[in-house]
Parts: sequence; structure tokens; C-alpha cells
Amino acid sequence: MEKALLEYLICPFCAGSLQVDKVINVKNTRIIDGILSCPCHRYPIVSGILCLQGDETSEKALNLLDMKKTSAALYLMLEGRMMKKIINLTKKLHLAPSFWKIIGFWNWRYWTAYLRYRFSAPNFICSLSLMPVIKEAEGYMLDVCAGVGHFAFMAAKHIPATKIVCVERRFTNLYLAREFFAPHAAGYIDWDASQMLPFVDGFFNSVVCLDSFHYIETKYLFSKEMMRVLNDDGILLIPHIHNSSLSNVLPGTPLSPSHYQNLFSNLEIRMIPEEKMLKDLLSEDAVDLSLTKDEAGDFTLAVSRNTKYFKRYSTSMLFESSPINLIVNPIYKVKKCRSGIHLKLKFPCRLYRAEFPLIERYFEKKLFINNDDLKNEEKGEKKMMWQKRFILIDVPLRFMNRQAVS
Repeated sequence: MEKALLEYLICPFCAGSLQVDKVINVKNTRIIDGILSCPCHRYPIVSGILCLQGDETSEKALNLLDMKKTSAALYLMLEGRMMKKIINLTKKLHLAPSFWKIIGFWNWRYWTAYLRYRFSAPNFICSLSLMPVIKEAEGYMLDVCAGVGHFAFMAAKHIPATKIVCVERRFTNLYLAREFFAPHAAGYIDWDASQMLPFVDGFFNSVVCLDSFHYIETKYLFSKEMMRVLNDDGILLIPHIHNSSLSNVLPGTPLSPSHYQNLFSNLEIRMIPEEKMLKDLLSEDAVDLSLTKDEAGDFTLAVSRNTKYFKRYSTSMLFESSPINLIVNPIYKVKKCRSGIHLKLKFPCRLYRAEFPLIERYFEKKLFINNDDLKNEEKGEKKMMWQKRFILIDVPLRFMNRQAVS
């Protein structure tokens, strides 16, 4: 938790400012372990994560922090018996297992597959085309319902990581985000987004809620809260909203496009079909926020008080920086031979295939990558082509133990 962020935080129960009560561990400008307080509560910071839930577990964590038992507080906050044990063991033995291995100890098999193969999901790939918009907005970005930090990792390539704040209701997700995907984010806040957001008015230049809005029960309150913490010149981006007129294997409680629009009345709104965004990104290196397309299907919602964002952007910037760790997308099964690698599309499970049918439409089922094309600098355009088709993807260094191709 960056100390500079504290002046912009408020208690979600009394709206009072949060003050430092106790600091146990600090690293440069960050509080790693400590306690914040407001007129009504004390809140623990455990392993860099601020916990605002105010529940029984948080109270126990406060007691442990008062005794400076930081490792015990972390063990308490983590979810899942096996997850707790594995993370605790790796910390004691100073091991550095991959995210791929750690997430395998989660107790829900599909959630494991969803997070492992996130870089191949069409809804996630579509969300990446919004990076030029976020870069134009500048300032602080709120990643609400942040999951384990995939989007924050990609955003940190285009805006300073210290301008990114992740809010997520599961402590373990935030721990994985800090450990593997977004280690330098300004803040990680354990809080349920269906309630008041713990920030002062107009703090953020951009707010992103990816693949979650249709699961929030209090959509009216949540929509007002996101606009409250967004400044007058900022933009709200909600990629991948489920449409109530469309069948979905994990629907949540979706609304119709017109009802979503009603949540943001008197504001500038654009609704862009997800399939159009995917086609524009993969075929034209672009994203178009200029017009609302009246089509059935899942879509991205863009909301702002300023019309400057509603235009066509080039997405070439997504591939301009040097990759951190370029690997073959895990959605492909890799078979090596002397001259290169054979790739075959393979879904992790039936539910993943049912949720993301667009993968089969836009990803080649079989292909071959020649070793010379990977190593020869003069043939760099082929490597770039595979990156733009998300066959080769840039991932965190500890994402998986697969050897990088660059």
C-alpha cells in the first residue's frame, strides 16, 4: 500500500478519512503490514493488502498484528486449506513456484482453468484493445473486481504501475495479484464492490470493471459509485457485459442493453459488441468507440462526461514495448521437433469451451512455428504477427515454468 494513496481513501462505513494507526513492516514508500483507523473502525494491512471487510476474520487479523504476528495474519486471511499450506511453506523455504502451480491448489477446478487460460479468453483479449483509451486518460486507474491482476499486469505496460489501484473482494486473489501480476500497484484493497467504494470523489481518471458487472447485485449503487470516484474528465470502461437476451453458461444477473443505459442516464454512453472489438483488434489493429452498434451479444460499455474518448484508436501500441516473457499461449498444446514447434488448440475443459466459443472462430486449430522465424531478427515481422494474433503472449516471469520463446 503506497503511503501517498492514503489521503484519497475513506472508510466505506462512516466516510471518515483513514489514518495510520500502526506500521509494522514498511518498504520504501509502501506499508507492508500495519493498521489504519477511522472514527468507527480499525483496518488491517496484511502483506500489502488493505482489508476493509470489518468482519470476524479481520478482527482476528488485527489482534495478530497488534502482537506483530504478520505471518500468522497472512495465513489467517488466505482462503483454502491447501492454498494456505502451500503459500506458507513456500515462504518459509524461500521458494518461488509459478502462478500456474500455485493456482492448481485452488478448490474450484474451473476457477483454476479460468485463471490459467485467461490470456486466451476473447473477453480478456478484447479488453486489451482499451489500453490506448486508458493511456489517454492518464492519472490513476481503478481496476475494480480485479481478480488476480491479469488486466493490471497489462495496464502497467502503458501507464505507471504506481497509478493502478486494485479492488477485489477476495484477499487471496489480491495476494496472487501482488505476488505474480502487479507487484508495484499503488494499492490492493480487499472490499466488496457492491457497496460504497472507499475513495474520495473524483479521484480516478479511468475506472475499469472487467467481466464482473453482471455478477453485481447492486448494479444501480455500483454504477453511481463508479461515476462518483471518476473525475469529470475521466472514462468508465466495462468490458464484457452479459446481455440478458443472450444465453450464457455463467450468466450472473444480466440486464438488457437499454436497462444498462438507464443506469448511466444523462451521460455519454457507447456500447460496442465484443465480436466487433475482437475482429477490429485482430484484423485492423484498432478499437472503435465512436458509435453504438445495435446488435445482440455481449459488449463493452464506455461511459464519460467528456466526448473526446469516443473515437477510433490504433492498438499498435499494445506490441510496441519489448516483451517481458514471451511464451506460446497455453491454449495450445506444444510439440517440439528439430525444426520448430507444432501447435494444436486444446481447451482445458468443456465449460471453458462453452463459455468462450469465439476462441475456435478466431484462433487457428493447428499451426507450425519454425525455429528460424523465432530466432532470426530479420524475420521479426512473423513473431510480431503471432503476437498480434495472441498465439505468442507476454506473461509475468513467474506465470508458468514454460520456457520463453524470446
